[in-house]
Amino acid sequence: ERGVRLVTNSTQARNALVTLGIPTDSIVILPGDATSTHIEAEACRDYLSSGTGIDTLLLVTSTEHSRRAVKVFEAAFKQLDTPVEVLCSPSSYSDFNHVHWWRSREDIQEVIMEYLKLINFVLFEQRELKRGGSA
Repeated sequence: ERGVRLVTNSTQARNALVTLGIPTDSIVILPGDATSTHIEAEACRDYLSSGTGIDTLLLVTSTEHSRRAVKVFEAAFKQLDTPVEVLCSPSSYSDFNHVHWWRSREDIQEVIMEYLKLINFVLFEQRELKRGGSA
């Protein structure tokens, strides 16, 4: 309304990849506005099911989120006709201290939240993803 243009995270990521030398025709930004790992995994599954020939996915996420992210994506990809290997590379830009996480209030909160989300995934979301439905 006031003429300020906000750049989306997807646009920032695309710009960073182009700056790093990745050709623009090698970058695919999936449609939609994913607000959770679950929704991102579904969007990737839908894209991969269209016959892309992709058999490996590299997730780059925060250290504390890595374990759950891999589980969510693997569950989402179970129904694909062709297997897709999910690899994960924790971001080096995170302040999370995975060795001494209990020494920081913020890191403790991150660990607790991730465990709660992991429990929710195991009890509820995992079945939905494996069936191909949305939670």
